[in-house]
Amino acid sequence: MDKKDAIDCVCLMNGALSHLMRGECGDIEGFMRENTTPGGRSGFALCFLRGSGAYAPWARALDQVYGRFYQKRQR
Repeated sequence: MDKKDAIDCVCLMNGALSHLMRGECGDIEGFMRENTTPGGRSGFALCFLRGSGAYAPWARALDQVYGRFYQKRQR
């Protein structure tokens, strides 16, 4: 799999999982326990994404959103 296909695959998996979690899934932790394989493809992808800092821009953006929201609630 080339880099573009790998990126597309990861993005599609994350998007589909996010959609499922927001809509149909009531017990997210239970779902993850039942549907993930430690050391499998998803586990490898997650380790790679975390290790490369792939989620860091999202964390920074969400921290800024939280900060603005929190400031408005304090007024």
